[in-house]
Amino acid sequence: MSWSAYYRSCRVHYGPLLRLGLPVIIGQVGLILVGFADNVMVSHHSLDELAAASFVNNFLNLVIIFGMGFSYGLTPLVATNKEWGRSDQVAHYLGHSFLLNLLIALLIGGGLLLLEGSLELFNLPHELQAIALPYYRIQVVGFMVVMLFNTFKQYTEGMGDTQIPMYITLAGNVLNIGLNYLLIYGKGGFPEWGLYGAGIATLSSRIAMLLAIVAVTALLPRYREILERLRRLRWSWREGMAPLLRLGTPVALQMGMEAASFSVAVILVARIGTSALAAHQIIATVSTLGFMVYYGIGAASAIRSSTLLAQGERQETRRVASAGVYLCLFVAAVLMPLLVLFREPVVRLFNADLSVAEATYLALIPLCIYQIGDALQIIYANALRGISRVAILAPAAALCHLIVAPAMAWLFGFNIGLHGAPLQLMGIWFAFPVSLTLLGLILRYSFRRATR
Repeated sequence: MSWSAYYRSCRVHYGPLLRLGLPVIIGQVGLILVGFADNVMVSHHSLDELAAASFVNNFLNLVIIFGMGFSYGLTPLVATNKEWGRSDQVAHYLGHSFLLNLLIALLIGGGLLLLEGSLELFNLPHELQAIALPYYRIQVVGFMVVMLFNTFKQYTEGMGDTQIPMYITLAGNVLNIGLNYLLIYGKGGFPEWGLYGAGIATLSSRIAMLLAIVAVTALLPRYREILERLRRLRWSWREGMAPLLRLGTPVALQMGMEAASFSVAVILVARIGTSALAAHQIIATVSTLGFMVYYGIGAASAIRSSTLLAQGERQETRRVASAGVYLCLFVAAVLMPLLVLFREPVVRLFNADLSVAEATYLALIPLCIYQIGDALQIIYANALRGISRVAILAPAAALCHLIVAPAMAWLFGFNIGLHGAPLQLMGIWFAFPVSLTLLGLILRYSFRRATR
């Protein structure tokens, strides 16, 4: 079959992917916007509080991403068993996933709370400790709540219902911002708690989101049968926990290593100077534009892959992944030229310094190039998750994120004769088109081999 004929055969999957993926994308946009609102509102109250929040959030980011990866094993199990009409198995995996995520949340959260007294070893300035530590405790508890919420989020997505978590997430974001206003600034008779108030607002909204998604899945008629079966659940490590860990652990490791790769890049950029660090932060923030879309389409690809493979449609399972890549590349072809065209006003939103702007403009070049690799690796990682073939994820991520990316960043940034912060920052960012494209090709090969 020619490429043009194959491309046309993939078009039938665009509609289902967008129907499933758009709610996920909108939910992701909401989370990023509420994070932006948090930073803006805290910064207007105190710059010390903003610095403390930045330290805590960056410190916890890697652990939180790693922890949440464990919940991703539930989606393909739910989607497959739903397609086979096995409501008892859906309830079986939902109950075990909730228990597993609760145990992981307690384990990781407990470890983070024990680590509280050692934060100064990670260069937390002494003058910020009194501000940062209460916020740190709240964020750790909030992480535990998110782990439980994610159980039901992956469950509803596996059932093909991505709109429920979207609406709940957006409502939670509105609640978060409203509570921020009341608790950061002390409005409406509430105490003025600053950063601590922002933490309480976030925790409160997350608890409300958890209660809402539990209530919705308990009350809607289409979930009622599964709820009834859940009450008769028999616990089993071998038939419940083990399959979830077998699928979730590689995903958690892959996500953790990807976050670690960008953390290593920050360490290397810090060697260049302050302007390079500022430019790096701008580029990292802007890069989430593409990631939000790819993540949503990737989640949809996992659901569709699970469903089609359960129907025995191996060729269509392949085409779903290809359609996901084509959609992501179309988005990149639209967003990246717009970003280059409007680079000056975008950079001025963050910083007006000329040296920062120059470094940011040059780093946009590798950012645009790496969209191809990023789309490949996200879509095929999710497609492999959808067909429950995730063993390759951890070793491939270790090679690309922990070996290739740091080595290429060191080579391009400091050893090929580039001088000056803008050129060196660009060199470091050129590591990511190499590492992400390599990872995407490895995962694509693994997926196509598994669906022959």
